[in-house]
Amino acid sequence: MLKLQTLFLLILVCFCNFAMAQNFSNDKIELANQLDQLFVKYQNPKTQEIINEFKTVTLEGYSIQTVEQSARLFDIMTSKKMKPVPYFEKVLNCLNEFNKIESSKAKELRDDWMKTTVQYADSQKKLKTNAFKSFVEFSELFLIERALYKSAAKLWKIEGNDFKFVYENDAPSLIIGKTNLGAFAKRDSTTIYETEGVYNPSKTKWTGKGGKIKWNEYQYDSIRTENAYAELADYAIELKKPEFEAIDVSFYQEEFFQKPLKGKLTQKIGISSNDRKLYPRFKSYQPDVQLNKIDPKVSFKGGYGLNGNKIIIYGTDSTKASMFVKDDSEKIKFRSSSSSFGINNRETVKSNSTEVALYFQNDSIYHPNLQ
Repeated sequence: MLKLQTLFLLILVCFCNFAMAQNFSNDKIELANQLDQLFVKYQNPKTQEIINEFKTVTLEGYSIQTVEQSARLFDIMTSKKMKPVPYFEKVLNCLNEFNKIESSKAKELRDDWMKTTVQYADSQKKLKTNAFKSFVEFSELFLIERALYKSAAKLWKIEGNDFKFVYENDAPSLIIGKTNLGAFAKRDSTTIYETEGVYNPSKTKWTGKGGKIKWNEYQYDSIRTENAYAELADYAIELKKPEFEAIDVSFYQEEFFQKPLKGKLTQKIGISSNDRKLYPRFKSYQPDVQLNKIDPKVSFKGGYGLNGNKIIIYGTDSTKASMFVKDDSEKIKFRSSSSSFGINNRETVKSNSTEVALYFQNDSIYHPNLQ
């Protein structure tokens, strides 16, 4: 008799636990009524607009499987003690936004997000769900603006609908196919064209592959005028930071070079108007680049750099950069060496601590350190 009572109690406990876990219905009408009850104390017009859109538009188009998946997510959120606002409100708005995507992949995109969100919600500890809240807030921002990161000072965003939410390494991430990734700040911007990568919203980190950054575009003024671009290899950007670097880029400036130069690129966003002319920056790995097309009689030798519209010729620790001026007979009449030469707007050349030599027919003048 005692064994039967014990078995009965176990069955009863299991049944109660099952009933408690299944709070939301798999029936559309009943689920809509349950959401009304959930938000009965939240009569903010914006909140009610989101709920009504979900009930009357989004939910109406759901299949039985999608309703069941939604109910499962809501059950998990309830079990983790997530509040109607902001948790449920944000999730419902995300589902509304997925419903607005005009793409043959819209259902697949939503299902991937739902699967990711269910897994992430289930991993949360009860009453310790700030990470989940941050994720759904990010999801809402991304679905509305295609923004990866947004602050008062800066916005990073992509174009198009080639993306997929996944749950890997105990965290959600966003896989993004070929897109244009842009950063926008007050009177400053940059775009990485035709790139792809993975975004980790919890770390605000973009890990990219491929893409192109141009020098000759800038929507606010005509500072950046050099017709050059860099093709990126693998790179990473912490979107909160104002600056990022990419190594092993291929730099093209066909006016000067028949083949691309390998080197490092640096870009900075949200800088002052006085500094905008100095970015993006490229610096070649090759230390002995020949540059002889700025002026027919002037040539340079050293590492090549382009800082915005300023050309830089770099020396190394062992070899200085050089500048040569020839006469009409191609004889060198002037030679100078320095740690670097800066060429501004292709009009003026500046250097510090410069070694200079002037050559005449039978004589020369030398100075070891001109400023």
